[in-house]
Amino acid sequence: MHREFDSILHDRLYETPRDFLETFVKDYAVLMEENLEIYDLTLHDKSGKFEHDMSQFFKQFTGYIEKNLPDSKIDHATFVLTISGFMYTIALEKYYGGILDNFEYFIEKFIDNLLTCIE
Repeated sequence: MHREFDSILHDRLYETPRDFLETFVKDYAVLMEENLEIYDLTLHDKSGKFEHDMSQFFKQFTGYIEKNLPDSKIDHATFVLTISGFMYTIALEKYYGGILDNFEYFIEKFIDNLLTCIE
């Protein structure tokens, strides 16, 4: 699973925060959808077996956000939790056939909201 998470952390310069967030959020949405069952098991694991891995992913994603949005006044860790929570919810909706039917629309609107947070 490390390889999958690493695959969305692109080592490139983005022209704008929108460019960065569109790439990251859309890649994260695909990653979450393709790995939902593993992610879900990891979140609900009571043994603590995956705790270190999840902590590492969280730190890695937070560092990635800090690197690409260095001038924003946001709390980067909270920003990562917000994105992760939304991605998980959207993936669950898609997986279980919930009430949302235009996922791309909601992802675009979410990106717009994230941009409002960093302005």
